[in-house]
Amino acid sequence: MKVLFVSPEVNPLVRTGGLGDVVGSLPISLKKLGVDVRVICPLHRECKNIESRVLGKQLSVKLKNKAVNGYIREAKLGNTDIPAYLIDLPELFDRAGIYSDENGDFPDNAQRAFALCQAALQLEDISGWQPQVVHAHDWMAAPVCGYLNAMQIDKPDASKIRSVLTIHNLQHQGVFSYGDFLVQAYLIQVGAWTGSKKMAPSTCSRAASKMQIKSPPLAQLMPERSGHPIMDAVWKRA
Repeated sequence: MKVLFVSPEVNPLVRTGGLGDVVGSLPISLKKLGVDVRVICPLHRECKNIESRVLGKQLSVKLKNKAVNGYIREAKLGNTDIPAYLIDLPELFDRAGIYSDENGDFPDNAQRAFALCQAALQLEDISGWQPQVVHAHDWMAAPVCGYLNAMQIDKPDASKIRSVLTIHNLQHQGVFSYGDFLVQAYLIQVGAWTGSKKMAPSTCSRAASKMQIKSPPLAQLMPERSGHPIMDAVWKRA
């Protein structure tokens, strides 16, 4: 089996907390089981000095009314031989923080999330390696499930790449405006639109082949019904 982990952070390349730790350790365990597992995350300023090589073909992501061009670089996950792909888009990721700086969250975090997800789905064309499962981690990677389904809408079911969405932190959900999504038509079709705002995890929990919450204690803390879009989406998938 071939599995691609998509995440905004991966330890030991770059991390802020538990998300990066999980995404950095789980591939190692899967590799021991014989899974061809690889990870992709942005080339943040914090990990720019990691030894890597540029994959030849240029990367281009479409964000609102412009295209942002760059490259995907290939490194290794720490001391393992697991490929770690770094999305080299300095305009979006060469910053002092991963999600925020001293002034708060970056105002273009929605577009940065979509760039991560688009780049992940261009990996096959750039590297020649195709995953059978795309595993998205938390809100910033969640839209990859929507993009993937939109991309495969006309493919036979048996040939489709499957997706898994893991929610690590319910506190951070990624609330974006209607106009931010490039796959609006598909997201409306799956019932993502909730009014003046939408949430990446609640949207893409409907698009993902499978969805999970990181730990049973976290799941048990969720109210069964709260009127909150993410809670409603989680319970619909239960």
